[in-house]
Amino acid sequence: MAFLQTHGIGILPSWRSPLTLAAWSKNITAKIEDGLHYPSRMGSGRSVSGIVSVRFHCSDTGAPTDVVVYRKSGERSLDVAATRAVSQIRTLHPMPLNLKSDQQYEANILFAESYAESVDLMAKMRKEAIRRNAWFSDSSRAIALNVGFQPIGQ
Repeated sequence: MAFLQTHGIGILPSWRSPLTLAAWSKNITAKIEDGLHYPSRMGSGRSVSGIVSVRFHCSDTGAPTDVVVYRKSGERSLDVAATRAVSQIRTLHPMPLNLKSDQQYEANILFAESYAESVDLMAKMRKEAIRRNAWFSDSSRAIALNVGFQPIGQ
């Protein structure tokens, strides 16, 4: 296992860093957004909306494992797109110091048909993530990430 020297912290495994939960969440959110492809309703060409909650763990190599839909959106195509985006992340490393190796994560991925709809749903998702992440010192629960997504040009 490789190690990383950091100032004031000592020697850490290379997959650990003095990264904050907020900075790590921002990084992983960007990776999920990069892998998202907004599906359209088959045949109609019309976009669909919903929120998908995807839960996963981090392997020793940093790859997401045990990727499952925790809360369905009601639209199978959104559930598949969200699961695929999380599964395609190459690495979740480096990780914040306080996280356990068996930590569970949850990405709440929003698909919206309009900007107004995305703003409303994102506000609700942020409130929920803040509430759920308040326990961060007790990392026995899933860490919630929120990802907003809407079709280009909306």
